[in-house]
Order: sequence, then structure tokens, then C-alpha cells
Amino acid sequence: MGKADDDGRERAKEFHRNQIIALSPDYTYALVGDPAREYLWILSRSPQMDDATYNRFVEEARMEGFDVSRFRKTRQSGS
Repeated sequence: MGKADDDGRERAKEFHRNQIIALSPDYTYALVGDPAREYLWILSRSPQMDDATYNRFVEEARMEGFDVSRFRKTRQSGS
């Protein structure tokens, strides 16, 4: 087994530790983070997200113990 195989397996294990914290009823948005509260993502099926939805997910993350002061929006193409 080569090093690349080992690295890929380790990354896969790390990915599986992430948890869905919040999910919109229509599955267009998801809040995903790791149990250690170090990594956090807001995922969207489209490049746009209204401010109310974004703020609701950020507040949910804060209530779950994430340091949202470090959170940064990523500019998406098409937005």
C-alpha cells in the first residue's frame, strides 16, 4: 500500500467525522461542522444565499459552540 492510499484513507476518515448541524427543509442549505468545533461550512446548492438565511445559520453555529468570529464568506462565481 502506497503513501497516497494512506493519505486518502486518512482524509476520508476526517470527512466522516463532520456532522450536519442544521439543514433547510428543502435541502438547499446545510450547516456542517466537526465535533471539535474547529471547522465549519455553510453549504448551498446555489451561489446565492439571502442574508436572513446566512445569519440564521451563523447564529445556529454560534449556539452550537463554534467561534463564528473567524467565519468568512467565500465569493462564488455566478453571484
